[in-house]
Amino acid sequence: MAKVFFDTNILIYSCDERDLGRQVVAQELLIKHGREGNGVISSQTLFEFFDVSIRKLKVHPVDAKRMAQGFLHFEMVEPSAEVIMGAMDLVALDSISTWDALILSSAIAGKCKTVYSEDMQHGRKLRGLTIINPFKDQATT
Repeated sequence: MAKVFFDTNILIYSCDERDLGRQVVAQELLIKHGREGNGVISSQTLFEFFDVSIRKLKVHPVDAKRMAQGFLHFEMVEPSAEVIMGAMDLVALDSISTWDALILSSAIAGKCKTVYSEDMQHGRKLRGLTIINPFKDQATT
């Protein structure tokens, strides 16, 4: 079964009650791939989730940490030298923004085929990855 990588925004929407449509989509994806055992995150996405939860969702840090722990059943890619150098190549050779490049390099290192992200170009294929925006057909609430 092909692995999938979750960008930070998927994790955030799964907990954000301000947009119930996106919340349901994000939760369904996380549950599905959690059951299938093919979901991947990175230390970057997990810590960004913690940061955004505190700053934008106004969650207390203790609660944000508890929420982040709920994602630890996914495989996690660490920022190795290979991941960092791969991200630099994506910036230099593919004109990817620095933080998106680190996400994509982590997905490549995790042997993923799909990256779920609201922030990247839907349908783009890059280095064996396909970027999917699961919210593409939803209106913003």
